[in-house]
Amino acid sequence: MYQLKINAFAILLHFLCVDLLGQTRDPLKWPFDKTSIWNMPIHKEAIYKPACIEDANNFEADEDIIILYPQATFLSIKTNTAGWTGADRCVATGPTLFTAPIPAAWKYDATVWYGRTPNAGAAILLPNGKIKQTQPFAKCSTDFATSQYTWSEDSCVLKGECIIGAHGGSGLSAIGGTIRVGEFTAGRIPHVLKINLWGKKNFYKGGGGYRWPAVKADTGFDDPTDFNYYGGKNPEMRIGALLALHKGLDLSSISNNSLGLETEPGLIIARTLQQYGAYTVDNTAWDCYAFIIENGPDGLVRNEFKKQFGFEINVSGGLEKSAWGRDLRRIFKALYVISNNQKDLLGGGPTHDWINRLAPMAPNF
Repeated sequence: MYQLKINAFAILLHFLCVDLLGQTRDPLKWPFDKTSIWNMPIHKEAIYKPACIEDANNFEADEDIIILYPQATFLSIKTNTAGWTGADRCVATGPTLFTAPIPAAWKYDATVWYGRTPNAGAAILLPNGKIKQTQPFAKCSTDFATSQYTWSEDSCVLKGECIIGAHGGSGLSAIGGTIRVGEFTAGRIPHVLKINLWGKKNFYKGGGGYRWPAVKADTGFDDPTDFNYYGGKNPEMRIGALLALHKGLDLSSISNNSLGLETEPGLIIARTLQQYGAYTVDNTAWDCYAFIIENGPDGLVRNEFKKQFGFEINVSGGLEKSAWGRDLRRIFKALYVISNNQKDLLGGGPTHDWINRLAPMAPNF
């Protein structure tokens, strides 16, 4: 009996310590295996090469549509071929593509999306733990949703890996690397990010225009007459490159940091980029920087951002006009390419080496 009591106390203490130390995570809020490309911190042996990112005058966050409600009623996602023409994305123009669990009352239409023709890559969790991806997604009614392109759910597993997906430029995931609701509020983003850049100024067309883990480049990347043309001069800067701030930067506080950052969200993003980095996943195709944020039934990061910090996340017509805009410019201009990032050297060091990294590995689920 005494031994049973000791064991029971030990088990209770274990769970208390796990909770107190934050050593478990909710896969709905922080998904994928700890060795996923989206969770691996930068290695201390990473090789940094200048990215030489060109100035941009605007910042416009790209939004991934994240729907993680496997218990919801299954709805039809019907074909719509409006694409990025500006035509109506809300009407069905063809057969049902697939069915998936989506909260019926939630809507994603022109009243809540940003811009006229957003990328609208969606990631929808199925009851079997796999994630169906599709683009460009819309849900303007309680009865059905619409989209045009789909990816196999076998390429994305909630507690596994999710490399391939609905970012059309690179073929990378529409959920991995996305800034999730609650992360800016918490003051820390504990995973790799995703970045979009103007391909005409920044992406290099040699070598097929892409590098691992990207699986493709934009259509028209090597055609100087195409709006997707890659005109960058840096061979390291093919789409799919892992970018990071140098490990030697001091990012202690607003009053004491190497980049002269002025805002709290600037410091949050900078620390994330130093510890985890960001994959380049899409071409903005105009004078604009972007990183990727969540929009979905759980909320909109851009709304959370404004409530938390008192200003909009998007900046138009001159980054130099605001503290947040200046921080964005400082961050993007200071980025390096982790040139030795590859499948067996995630984050620029041996994938099996979990110790010599700039941040702790993700905890267990």
